[in-house]
Amino acid sequence: MTTQPPAVSGDQRGWLAWYAVPETSIPYHHLVRAAEESSFPKECLPRPLDRKAAWEQAFSLPEAGREVRPSDALRQRCPDPGLTCRLHVRTVRRRMPLVRHLELEVVCPGAVTPGEQRRTALVAVLRVDDKGHSCSTVIGPWMELVDGDAVARAVRRMEEDYRRLLDAAPPGASREAVRRRLKELSAILLRATGALYYIPHAACPDGKELMACRDFIARSSGGQFTFVRLLAGDAQAVADVRAAVVETLRRQLAAIHDEAGRLKEVADPEKRGRLATRLLTTFQEVAETTRRVQASLQDTLQELEDLLSLAKGALAAV
Repeated sequence: MTTQPPAVSGDQRGWLAWYAVPETSIPYHHLVRAAEESSFPKECLPRPLDRKAAWEQAFSLPEAGREVRPSDALRQRCPDPGLTCRLHVRTVRRRMPLVRHLELEVVCPGAVTPGEQRRTALVAVLRVDDKGHSCSTVIGPWMELVDGDAVARAVRRMEEDYRRLLDAAPPGASREAVRRRLKELSAILLRATGALYYIPHAACPDGKELMACRDFIARSSGGQFTFVRLLAGDAQAVADVRAAVVETLRRQLAAIHDEAGRLKEVADPEKRGRLATRLLTTFQEVAETTRRVQASLQDTLQELEDLLSLAKGALAAV
């Protein structure tokens, strides 16, 4: 973005911002370093996958399984061209989500008996705990059915995915981090015009926070973050933004008002209290955004004042 001449404070109405972030997988430490080097708040970064979540994602296979090469002995016993051997990861029990079985499925359509046409065998027990991942191979009939090296490669591939996920940022981490930062700045998504955000001037007077977002995206994922000033002289643009912002805040405040009314019907006092606390937090965020919008657009926006009062009154009655 080219440097813009300073604008008179009374002429500023806020900022318009948009960004494009490529779908790339990056190490989490790279994401943290990009935040530190760009003065981007690290508390906005999504948390990395924990050990259990990484294991659950890595030690899984497609529904159809992963094909492995049959042993020479099996090919001799079953010369059918439709012979297939596939590995599957099965959940043992719902109460044991961190223990899985690696299972071999052998299908030989030309076999005489149903038991020979399809058979299964336990290959290994996979588990994860606080100490890490383990793979306990089961000595059994599967060893005569498939190439042992092919099975070992399949397990190593899952283990490599596991180690990669432990050090990887979640998918779309850069985009999510910037989205969180914009939310802190009371940014409003102008849905009518696509992925374009309005940031009130009162939330970001000099644009330093947006410059940090731009630098962070460039350093972390090589994407682009663009922002421009919205000035009072851009009369049509200001009018369009005001209309979109008012509509967005109207929907949010109306939803809070309706939800507060429904909370009265919740019989459990503890549950009602939790929901009311969460709804109050949402109201406070929307109220802060509304105040910043009013200060930035220099408009009383009486309709929003009325909606704020209605929502606040509904919450007070819960």
